[in-house]
Amino acid sequence: MVVCLADGDRVARPLALAALASQHGPGPLLLGLGLLVLSVAPGLGILTTVARWLRAGDWRYSLLAALVVALLLGGALLG
Repeated sequence: MVVCLADGDRVARPLALAALASQHGPGPLLLGLGLLVLSVAPGLGILTTVARWLRAGDWRYSLLAALVVALLLGGALLG
């Protein structure tokens, strides 16, 4: 992304993970997977919190945390 911005390319294009593996060895694939893990980790943490609060019977906080997960998911899907 930084290289594209430095070259003046201002348009984001989707790229499949399989295409990353076919280019320049495993480096770009590992970088892509690392970014994917970093972006998914907060959502999984909040989902775990929702499950724990539901188990504890705290409906108010679990509903609010579920709303945060829905907002994260909506933001990820809408871009």
